[in-house]
Amino acid sequence: MKNIKNIILIMTIGVFVNSCVVEDGQNLFYSPGEYGVYPIITDIENGFFDIIDTSSALVGFTVNPSESGGAKANGSGEVQVSFNGGDFVKIDDITSFPFIASYTLDETVATVGTSAGSLTLDDSFRFRFYFDLTDGQRMTSGSFVNVPMNCASDFGGTFDYVSTNLVATSPFASCTSTSTTGTVTFEDLGGGSYLVSDLGFGQYDTCWADSPATSPDAIIVDSCLKLTTGGLDQYGLVYIWVITDISGSSMTISWSNDYGDSGVAVLTRQDGNDWPALYTE
Repeated sequence: MKNIKNIILIMTIGVFVNSCVVEDGQNLFYSPGEYGVYPIITDIENGFFDIIDTSSALVGFTVNPSESGGAKANGSGEVQVSFNGGDFVKIDDITSFPFIASYTLDETVATVGTSAGSLTLDDSFRFRFYFDLTDGQRMTSGSFVNVPMNCASDFGGTFDYVSTNLVATSPFASCTSTSTTGTVTFEDLGGGSYLVSDLGFGQYDTCWADSPATSPDAIIVDSCLKLTTGGLDQYGLVYIWVITDISGSSMTISWSNDYGDSGVAVLTRQDGNDWPALYTE
């Protein structure tokens, strides 16, 4: 195991605040046990609107009420949507639970008063929920479904790698070789996010006699072919990849982490297909 300082890093990909707000402008949040009803959001479909194929772009999710402190939902309410942090407007009525919601991009932009043709990757939508209670109150949630503009992404799988130029700049490391081979998996999490099984492509095994560099936060994100790296390994170290070449089914990545480890890996697709034209900045 590495002899390193504790590094605390927080990566926030999405946050749902499970709470409710009374519709009187007081913005009071209700924690579990207090009187209130807040939404449980599940079964999110897509998680983004496809900016390339706007005519068929849609998102979906399922809403259920979580009741607390004796509060009871009466089965009705509404869904609201905002655009780029603007005012919320009604897009749908909730008539029963579970409420299965599905919205096309066309109906969403019409609701907020913009057009699909004017959208960019900097734009996003936010959905929130009102619940009617049996005591006559109406409560709105502090939970949101955030829906950015993005592109469809599909390059998950298992790939062969050849790692070279392996470096471990530490007196605690002893690389048995400057190169190694193996396989790495990009698990498709949806929405352009992929969980990587080894951010260092065999360097930990070769230089540290350690398990692969991964964690639940070992995530890379594809946003319309722009690959954002910065995933974390089991020690909280940040990995930055730079794509230096893509040629058919092979992609070359120069990588480093913030402990001083580095290397170069050539990833070859096992299906023989060409890599998409991914790039890093």
